[in-house]
Amino acid sequence: MYVVVRPPGVCPPNLKVGDYYQQYLMTVWDIFTQLNNVKKYAGQVSIELANEPVALKNAKGEDDPKALHDYFQPIVEKIRSNGFTGIIWVPGTGWQANYTSYATHPIEGYNIGYAVHDYCGW
Repeated sequence: MYVVVRPPGVCPPNLKVGDYYQQYLMTVWDIFTQLNNVKKYAGQVSIELANEPVALKNAKGEDDPKALHDYFQPIVEKIRSNGFTGIIWVPGTGWQANYTSYATHPIEGYNIGYAVHDYCGW
C-alpha cells in the first residue's frame, strides 16, 4: 500500500511568498517529517505539499514566474533536512493545472514529483 499525505482542505486564495499559509505548511511538514514512522516508511508514504493553489504571487504581491519555486522550495528543504527521503509531490497553480514556471525555476532535490489534477473537460 502507498499513502499520499496532504494538508486538509484546499489552499486559501491569493497566496503570497512569506504568507501565513506558507508558514503553516512549513510547520505542518516540519512536525510530520520528524516522526520516526514517517521516515521509516518513506518508501510507502509520500507527501503532497499543498492542495490546489489557485494563484501565487511573490513576496511583493506581484506576478512572478519564480513565485511557485520560492513558495515551495523552502518547505522541501525543511522536509529533507528532517531526514524524509520519500517522494514529495509539488502542486502547480490553477487548481494544480499550471506548471509552466517550473520549467525555468524547478524545485530542486531528489524524489520530486508534480501533483497534477486532471479534470474532465480539460
